[in-house]
Amino acid sequence: MNEPQKLMNEAQKLVNEAQKLVNEAQKLVNEARKLVNEAQKLVNEARKFINEAQKFINEAQKFINEARKLVNEAQKFINEPLIFVYLLFWLVLGLFYLAFAPIQPEANSQPKNLTSFTRISHKQ
Repeated sequence: MNEPQKLMNEAQKLVNEAQKLVNEAQKLVNEARKLVNEAQKLVNEARKFINEAQKFINEAQKFINEARKLVNEAQKFINEPLIFVYLLFWLVLGLFYLAFAPIQPEANSQPKNLTSFTRISHKQ
């Protein structure tokens, strides 16, 4: 009876050790669950941050698009007067040329004596 009792005591010790290991494993599992929950909270916070950042980016993109529209409109207002000024410059230059350039006869043409022509026509 002594030997079976010893074996029973050894077996009980092993069962107790196994139970301690199971308890330790359960503690580790609980800690891992806590860490997973904390990680999930961090992921959720990160998603909220990303969503807010995306909203900000979308608003910034709208602002950029509006700014581009304004730049395009401003470019139209700049280009149209420049074309007008360019055409006006050539018009004024042409008028100055006509006003101050000497009128030169063609190379082959002879000046006509209009007075003799008028006298002849009146005599008839």
